[in-house]
Amino acid sequence: MLADIDVERVSGFDTVEVLKAAYRQSCHNRARFLHTLLEVGLREQFTGDSVVRLEVPDEFAPDEARAALVWSRRRADSAFDLAWNLHRRLPALGEAMLAGELDEPRALAFIRWTSGLTDPQAGWVCERLISRAPAWTVGELIEHIQRLVLAIDPDWAEKRYREAVRRRRVVGMRNDDGTATVSGLDLPPDRAVAGCARIDELARACKRAGDHRPVDHIRADLFLGSLDGSFEGLSDAEIVAHVRTHPFVDATPSDASAGSPDIRPTDKATEPATESDDATDAESDDAAADAADAETPDEPRGARCAGTRSRTRPEAPGETGGSTGTGIHGEARDGDPTQDRAGSHADDHDESAPAAQASSTQGWSAQAMSAQAMSAWASSMRAWSVRAWSVPEIRVELTTLLGLDEHPAQLPGWGMVHAIQARRIVASMLTGQWRFAVCADNGHLLLTGITGRRPCPPAQRPARDARRGGIVELQVTVTQLRELAATAGATGVWAPLIADLARRAQLAEPRQPETGRPDAHPPDAAGSAESAESAGRRHAGAALRRYVQIRGRVCSWPGCRMPATRTDQDHIHAWADDGATTADNLHLACRHDHRARHFGGWRVTWAGPRLIIWTSPLGHAYPSPLPKIIQPAPEPRPRNWPGAPPGRLPADPAGAPDTTMAPSGPLADSSGGRHGTTSGGANGEGIHAIREQVDDEAGGASFKNDHELPPS
Repeated sequence: MLADIDVERVSGFDTVEVLKAAYRQSCHNRARFLHTLLEVGLREQFTGDSVVRLEVPDEFAPDEARAALVWSRRRADSAFDLAWNLHRRLPALGEAMLAGELDEPRALAFIRWTSGLTDPQAGWVCERLISRAPAWTVGELIEHIQRLVLAIDPDWAEKRYREAVRRRRVVGMRNDDGTATVSGLDLPPDRAVAGCARIDELARACKRAGDHRPVDHIRADLFLGSLDGSFEGLSDAEIVAHVRTHPFVDATPSDASAGSPDIRPTDKATEPATESDDATDAESDDAAADAADAETPDEPRGARCAGTRSRTRPEAPGETGGSTGTGIHGEARDGDPTQDRAGSHADDHDESAPAAQASSTQGWSAQAMSAQAMSAWASSMRAWSVRAWSVPEIRVELTTLLGLDEHPAQLPGWGMVHAIQARRIVASMLTGQWRFAVCADNGHLLLTGITGRRPCPPAQRPARDARRGGIVELQVTVTQLRELAATAGATGVWAPLIADLARRAQLAEPRQPETGRPDAHPPDAAGSAESAESAGRRHAGAALRRYVQIRGRVCSWPGCRMPATRTDQDHIHAWADDGATTADNLHLACRHDHRARHFGGWRVTWAGPRLIIWTSPLGHAYPSPLPKIIQPAPEPRPRNWPGAPPGRLPADPAGAPDTTMAPSGPLADSSGGRHGTTSGGANGEGIHAIREQVDDEAGGASFKNDHELPPS
């Protein structure tokens, strides 16, 4: 049927329908081909005139196809492993591909990120997610798979992580073009994220100081200077000055215009806000955020500047004097405003918890809660060591920090981390900004704000250090918060923080029903008065901006994963047309998607209390529902494992040498997953974190587990 359609003669709207149909057909054809490839490899030797299959393929199974298709051995092995995983190990994937409902990149995500699980566990993960996978990008799918994998077997996740970190190393290699590559492999993710964030912040400081070179060149200079001792003993300001005066290659800056005045695709960055240490932590934090608020690109009220209406794409990189690639940790282009990394540091005087009695449905006993919470947090505090930078942001459930569950946490833009690692990260961020998100029991947002309380005695709280900033987002449901507040004596050093959250939630109850429905004046630490004041001005105040960020999580474009703190806040009903600056008229858009809305012909509308619709220039509507803040997690289903994980451990990525600066050699063959564990598909991820805006297939943190070694 598709072959009979002349795509050049159909309407613009119908070209999209033909495109989707052709893609479904290609998925079916690919699955059919792989099924045939598997059948060729499973046929018994010397049975050309009969039908006799092997139950388990031998090492020569791919060779028939290798010869028939004139493939290399590596290609044949890789394709056969994929076929085995699709049609034997995880047959639900093969069936979905044959039906045209699943494509190969998403199937590879299932295969790769369920490696190490038993076949029943991996099949259970597929059954839970496969029906929803077509609606997610590969990066989004990987995060959902990670969440389930870490939740059903948290002990295994921790053991696998510890074993991988034991192999951490730095390798260097010379490339055939005369350059060199230095890589850190199997590193702790929090330290890798923090290192990338520090390089990124220093690079942006250099750009603000007048360095006109591409920002990637600046990052490279900062990276090498940090390694070779060039910056030893220098302050951050001195490092910036050193890089500016000692560039590796001087670039000629361009005086060309950097695009339209409304939405600038330039290397503009915003200084992070700072705060004073006082008792009114939320107020001082919001005031500092307002003072440091960058000019959010949006339609000016009244009129637009001449020449901007016809612009449909940003200037070329050479015209702006900066890079147009993603940031060092794959979160934003250079033109995107940096996130507010201001923290609050209020006095930590104790507040009594509400004198509520525990309900009959309370899930935790005071004795069990006290033992779990104090043990989990104390071990994290003992593991905490002083270091220069923290991660930019972590989102974690309060009950996980208390040790009452083992739910995974999220590093926005990097993926999920297991609960033990999350506690260690949060323990190192006591001087950062601690946000809270109180949710309805269905997981949708009710209340946001900032708390100045910390889970440590005031005398032991570290002094404020701008380099140790970052954002901690504490997530808790109303029911959980009430139960925790009713057992304040069992929560130890967490009691003042829990009491603070319970008090704020109680004050907000008259203004907000427990439905999680967005409101024009959302409850926040600053109250609805601040939101009402924002309605008459172009830029949202700190409390409203924080609420919209937490509510949206990421850019509202369907599938875009740009973290909220790296997006613009855009008016759905344009401010220039008397649109109000309220929660129900604001959404999040990354710089590219924001420009697509204003200059690319896309339209944005609300279609319900939690549903945003992007409509294309050809008339296709793409829904983007607001996500739940707290995602449901299954109960753990652990196994009894020995001290070290069984099976194979990942080998070095392609070209990684055993000695420093050795020339790269050919990649070793991977043995594949048909013997118990799977190698998955190599996605070619680099040493930086994911670049989800560029290549969805690289989603999640760049953990290298494409290739395997025999068990030791």
